[in-house]
Amino acid sequence: MRSGFRTYFAHRKYRWSVAYTAVLRFALLLVTLIPSIRRGPLVANIRFELGMCCHVTEQWCDAYKFFSSVNQYVTYRPEAFFRAGFASEQLALLDRALQLYEQAISSSENPVSNWFLRAAYTAESLLSFEQAVRYAKGALHRKPRDVGAARCWYRNLQYLTSSFSKTELQGTPWEADFRHCLDLLITIDNDKDYWLGCLLNHSLAIGDLSRAQVLLEREPSARLAWEASANVDWSPRLMVREGREQILTEKLQSFVYELTYGEQTISLSADDWRAWLYVYGRLIGQGLVVDAYALKHFATQHFWKAQDPLSAYEHWAFMGLQGNQCAVVSEVLKNVILDSSSMEKHQRDRLIAITLDALQRQSKLVEARAFQKMTNPSWLQESGYQDYLNYFDGKSVAIVGPAATGEKSGVEIDEFDIVVRPNFSGQNWLDERKEQLGSLTHVSYYNIGNLRSNPAKFVSGAREAPIDILVLRNVADQRLFRCVSSNIKSRVQFFAEPSAVTGLSFAVSHILFDILLTSAGRIKLFNMDFFLGEQPHLEGYFTQRVDPREAYIKHDVLEAYRRLKVLETSGAVQVDEPLANILALSESDFLARVEKRVQASLRTPHGEH
Repeated sequence: MRSGFRTYFAHRKYRWSVAYTAVLRFALLLVTLIPSIRRGPLVANIRFELGMCCHVTEQWCDAYKFFSSVNQYVTYRPEAFFRAGFASEQLALLDRALQLYEQAISSSENPVSNWFLRAAYTAESLLSFEQAVRYAKGALHRKPRDVGAARCWYRNLQYLTSSFSKTELQGTPWEADFRHCLDLLITIDNDKDYWLGCLLNHSLAIGDLSRAQVLLEREPSARLAWEASANVDWSPRLMVREGREQILTEKLQSFVYELTYGEQTISLSADDWRAWLYVYGRLIGQGLVVDAYALKHFATQHFWKAQDPLSAYEHWAFMGLQGNQCAVVSEVLKNVILDSSSMEKHQRDRLIAITLDALQRQSKLVEARAFQKMTNPSWLQESGYQDYLNYFDGKSVAIVGPAATGEKSGVEIDEFDIVVRPNFSGQNWLDERKEQLGSLTHVSYYNIGNLRSNPAKFVSGAREAPIDILVLRNVADQRLFRCVSSNIKSRVQFFAEPSAVTGLSFAVSHILFDILLTSAGRIKLFNMDFFLGEQPHLEGYFTQRVDPREAYIKHDVLEAYRRLKVLETSGAVQVDEPLANILALSESDFLARVEKRVQASLRTPHGEH
């Protein structure tokens, strides 16, 4: 059968595929009754056609059967291997899928890039990160500007080297791979600033200071300086070199604001938010948290008032939320969403998510749920999200953090219908601390940093424990858990993460955003203290060193404090005693306490564990 004929039917709607499948099945029955052609090319081609139809209609068992039975008479046999592999992947037969992808690649004279990329994804799901790196590079060799393949390459390099120290990484093939991969992503990906920041961090991590300086001179983006400021080594040699302030001074536009600390005077343009962000990171790094947040508030409100929301809704909204202008932001965005008919789906979803976030920050939870239902964003139409909503309906929920608060709430925690935890890594670790944390886990949220620091640990932990739902940040991380168990449901959370200018959200903000959109009953928070305790986490929670300065630079602790204070005051959530004492502080007293915590960490040169 001709390839064009096959391609035509492979892309028809379901009803046509069903009719075509019935005809092919009848034809297959007839030809297999004739001994002379039972094993000939005609039968093989019919089997391939049946496999294509089953693929279109997502009948994966039949698709696997037909593709696997194609023999050497078919000219497109390598594609049959690939299609059988894809069917195996959908059936969670990941080992078999990888074998078939390898057969497809090795038996084809000109394998396409997508075959390599599917093999990389499957190897990643099997935690075979070295194989995934190899296949991702193979995909890029055939399609050099494939952003998906480049991101897959970078992600698996992170997984592969997660246990390496800085000195162990130096001189390895992976070190060169990191540099080449990031150079490529800077060239082909839209988010150039992000990848430049990653490359700068990588250069600093391995001690390549000359390359870091070249990057700073090549791209004077304050986002890079922010990434450098987030580095845990605060020695002057890793900070921005002399003359950096001059670069920023040259960016003066309509307004200049000067800050003086000791002998250092920094002049900035009020119209360049990245420059403000750079100084914000520098101030926190020096222990000047109160000044840093005063600066951030001044800068974001300047931009918020000066910017027309029609020109950039998201940026305007995040600036407004940082300044606690939640009511204005929610009203403007609601009108924009309801009046818009031509907005792209992804942009509309993001604006809906920001609006829901703004409503929740005002504790308007009923209105937020009604608005979500009325606007019907794409995530609401996913079966996994509907299952999630039904799961929480009317149930009491305990959200349990990993802070070392000294509370022994284990018995109370286990009395809740649903226990939610961030970054569940194994039942053994939890059982050793059940007096403090309880012993049950029903739902776990995973963030990118923790998950990629030790993927095998988190995947094996989820495999051992009776967890009902896993919530991931993206599809790539969800793929890691596909080999865990078919009984565990997983979904990717849609959360409009704020831009770097306002700071990333704490995990509790992500979790509450989700759960408050359900019809859950009583909600109580345990073991959370915004890193204000003597140690950031209970021992063993995070395998890498945690520096509170880095956490406060990258995350907006004031946003988390404001959110929880409003929700706790309105009765939407309950909190344990240590967190209640923190939320009872005024905003100025809270920031003063954060500043005291950062200044204490400055006396620990190598950060804290």
